[in-house]
Amino acid sequence: MRQMRRLLSVAVSSLLLFSVVAPATGQYVALARTATPTPAPSDTVPDPLGDASPAGVLELTIYNQSLGLVRQVRTAEILQGTSQVRMADIPSGIIPASVHVDLLDASEDTALLEQRFDYDTVDGDSLLRRYLDQTITVSTQDGQSLTGALLSAGGDIVLLTDYGVEIIRSARVHQISLPPLTEPLITRPTLTWLLNATQAGPIEFRVTYLTSGITWQADYVAMLTDDDTRLDLQSWISIRNDSGASYEEAKLKLVAGEVHRARNEGVYAEDALYKTLEAAPSPAVTERGLMDYHLYDVSRPVTIREGQAKQIEFLQVQDLVVEKQYVLEVTPEIWVRLDDAITDASYGVSSEGSVKVQLQLKNDEEAGLGVPLPQGTVRVYTEDVDGSAILVGEDTIAHTPRNEVIELALGEAFDLVGERNQIGFRQLGERSLEETIEITLRNQSDEPATIQVVEHLYRAHDANIIQSSEEYEQVDANTVRFEVPVKPGDSETVTYTVVYRW
Repeated sequence: MRQMRRLLSVAVSSLLLFSVVAPATGQYVALARTATPTPAPSDTVPDPLGDASPAGVLELTIYNQSLGLVRQVRTAEILQGTSQVRMADIPSGIIPASVHVDLLDASEDTALLEQRFDYDTVDGDSLLRRYLDQTITVSTQDGQSLTGALLSAGGDIVLLTDYGVEIIRSARVHQISLPPLTEPLITRPTLTWLLNATQAGPIEFRVTYLTSGITWQADYVAMLTDDDTRLDLQSWISIRNDSGASYEEAKLKLVAGEVHRARNEGVYAEDALYKTLEAAPSPAVTERGLMDYHLYDVSRPVTIREGQAKQIEFLQVQDLVVEKQYVLEVTPEIWVRLDDAITDASYGVSSEGSVKVQLQLKNDEEAGLGVPLPQGTVRVYTEDVDGSAILVGEDTIAHTPRNEVIELALGEAFDLVGERNQIGFRQLGERSLEETIEITLRNQSDEPATIQVVEHLYRAHDANIIQSSEEYEQVDANTVRFEVPVKPGDSETVTYTVVYRW
């Protein structure tokens, strides 16, 4: 038994000698060559010749769509004839078809022949698959040792021995002894290029590729003043990296805008929870246009590790001018066809709803802002009488250019109520009707309030108000807005009549 254990130990040691472990820093490139200097592509992996290292700054561009663009110059020593350059420090989320390689200082006689992506990394199952039809030895829990050709390793192990076929249940396996491999083991996804050169020497090549699993978004925190007229705004860029690689001292760019992507690209499923959250020191972030997108440059190198979420301060603005608004909007937006109408008199005749509270600000210099804002979540706080902070609302904003209006929904006003009723309806003809609506607004608070009543004229596309008790603003062809002041403890009524034609 001791002799058998010694043999098993020797076999395991032999296997470990052929293991390849990638450095944790993600800065490794292995170089190898084929046995004969012919330019024909080869699927064999030659013996390693040495290491190569990055020769330029790592550039990382991150998009909102869980997509990153990685670019870096690398160096390697190649031999005369056919050589293989292998790069193992790549993310597991790499999109292989996106890889682009430029040979920067190589002679014209240096040719890039082949590119390969190896992703079947080492684990127990993948390692056993490499030994199909080869002779291995399996030791069982009861001390039995079986040697034979491996026929199957899908859970249970099937061996062809000198005495027939043996099926060894996975629960019985104690140890498996494997002979040395003729090819090195792959411990992480690896890119390999086959080159042919007329002379040996160092070369520089620039690698560009896309990877999934890395994304960014903007997060905003706003502190509202007591009178609800101004706020202080702080914004952070939150970057999450689940791409399968770390990026050391990267030159970082962030792209705001939806880049069109082919449907066959994989979609990264985002998780609402970050694994870790690290606030980075505050580098300057500058914005500039790029085609129809906005590009944000981070002025200093940033390290983003695998499985990490990092925050970088984007902007901090004091004393922004805002307006608090109360909005009642209970009607549906129009959806009927151009030549059709909703003629059912009972449709939407009565509805009651709370009045929404929202903040409105304009993204311009006059208000104290005036910079393109990337999409993100805005959390609004205010101070209580004792100085403690209270969350009063949370909303998301889309990518917002300069000089556009931002509306932040905070919640519902507890003491403001609106009620909408139909008080008149008649068919005027085969393709027209008339409807009269009454809206009652009640203010049960101790403060006066101006309530905006937004009405969508939803029954047909051709809508014309012929009578109204209050002045209104025509927002678009089928939307009007009333602004109604309501005194504390009082109520107000708005009545209007609209004619629909189709």
